[in-house]
Amino acid sequence: MPSGDHTVNVKIRWAQRKDTVLVTYEVLDSKNVKVTFTEDAVSFTCTSPLGYSLSKDLEVFDKINAAESKYVRTDREVVAKLKKEKEEEWDRLIKSKVKDYNIRTDFDLWRDEDDHDFDSDFGGYNFDEQMGEMGDMGGDFGGEELTDSDDEGMPDLEEVKDAPKPDEEKAE
Repeated sequence: MPSGDHTVNVKIRWAQRKDTVLVTYEVLDSKNVKVTFTEDAVSFTCTSPLGYSLSKDLEVFDKINAAESKYVRTDREVVAKLKKEKEEEWDRLIKSKVKDYNIRTDFDLWRDEDDHDFDSDFGGYNFDEQMGEMGDMGGDFGGEELTDSDDEGMPDLEEVKDAPKPDEEKAE
């Protein structure tokens, strides 16, 4: 069992819309999750199933509305939705221009301003509904299974006419 003072950095993915930023902390089976929002920072801590303390403090690119920012926890990740103070696109997630190799862009959720055909709820994370079920603290998604549009089954194969049977040999 690791000692309690051993801290490990967390891998992060992020995406944005005009008025919000979604920050996904990649942690499996997290416990004791705590996400704290201030106008210019987000602080994340939790404990891994092996007892490691995981943490990540982010000084964000621009000001956020801490009171309207929220988070939810699943068994696979913790997702924080940051409400931007100004509806402007950010150049990066953090204020520092130095590359943080634990932070990467979430291209599955990323949309440019000219992408009008995508809903603004970040691909299935309906935070208002989820948070209403959980109260003010973080938590799981209330047993609701998140699905993607590509989770539908494959269509049946069509029968091909005049095709050779697998056991027939071709005459040469």
